[in-house]
Amino acid sequence: MEIIERFVDLNLDSLASIATPEWDPFYISKKSLTDNNFIDPEKEEIEGQIAWKAIPSLIEDSEISKLEQELKFKLPDSFKYYLKYKNFFELDVLSNVLMFTPLMPEIWAKKILDSTFNGYPREFIYDKGLIPFTNYSDWGLTCFNTNNSSEGSDYQIVVWDHENPEEFETKAKNFASLLESIVDNYENNKDGVIIIE
Repeated sequence: MEIIERFVDLNLDSLASIATPEWDPFYISKKSLTDNNFIDPEKEEIEGQIAWKAIPSLIEDSEISKLEQELKFKLPDSFKYYLKYKNFFELDVLSNVLMFTPLMPEIWAKKILDSTFNGYPREFIYDKGLIPFTNYSDWGLTCFNTNNSSEGSDYQIVVWDHENPEEFETKAKNFASLLESIVDNYENNKDGVIIIE
């Protein structure tokens, strides 16, 4: 899916563009980089910080299936494509839809499960048919609305606001269209963070 690849690559390119000699977003604590596959050999270690790089995804189908069993819902095919495109520690902030990171084996699924079952009260999220997959700004969650789906478990995308826990607002017809909106808005308005209305 071209739009998913474009979204990820644009985020990573944008993240690289903000690096300076004083601060490079591709450096993290050495103890945080536990998988040697992510080490960038072209960059030197600096004061206990080591550089990471995005790599072809290491997320297996079996790991996706396990999460689906725990959620009791299938993930959208488009989201599975996103999971299996590239793995990375961070993305740039192109909009107020803040993807859960790092996107790495085991960590990504734990973040979804924690947001679904161990974050805000379950009766406002999971029991309403919502599966969170990103934060929305600093006040909500972007979720798959499992009550409204089409072929390939392609759920409607909604935002749940913790200040109005009984309600949620539709943002996109599916995951791919959400990413397309973010990419289009960013490419046409590169002067700041875009609010997806």
